[in-house]
Amino acid sequence: MDTGKIVSVRISQDMQKILLDGDENARLGTRVQNIVQNHVNMKPFNDFKWMSLPKDAGFFLFSQLNDKGVNEFCDLLIDQIKKMQHAHFPEKSIWETWIIINNYWAQNIGCIFTQKKVGKEQYFFMEHMGNLAISKFAFEMFKRISKDFGSIRIKEMDETKVSLVITEF
Repeated sequence: MDTGKIVSVRISQDMQKILLDGDENARLGTRVQNIVQNHVNMKPFNDFKWMSLPKDAGFFLFSQLNDKGVNEFCDLLIDQIKKMQHAHFPEKSIWETWIIINNYWAQNIGCIFTQKKVGKEQYFFMEHMGNLAISKFAFEMFKRISKDFGSIRIKEMDETKVSLVITEF
């Protein structure tokens, strides 16, 4: 494991209280390291001016999308993912870049997202507790992004979750 470098930072007691955020048992160094790592992880999204929305607003916007709107949104998003991949993740494939972005979104909206690989099959489960348009969007994005990677099938899809299996070629 790479231990990295030790960096000293002087902070006030007030800032220390803010950083620990009520968890007196937390190690300050670990907490600061997590904050710095989160900042670095956000850089691609900040560089591309991706905006964050409150969860309820995002669910509302998705609820307004019909099938044509889901397809048009996927078209726009794939173009942005390709740009982000070229600029920030050139060593990764479009597939790997999409997984990074999807994991980021799943964390931000507080949904349950799991991914497991067994042999040539990858299992994805996302419980978002939103609406059917979110499930359709997730399926459509995985379908488009995985077309050169493998074949996709839906295990389960409804207004609260989507479960997919992608079999690698």
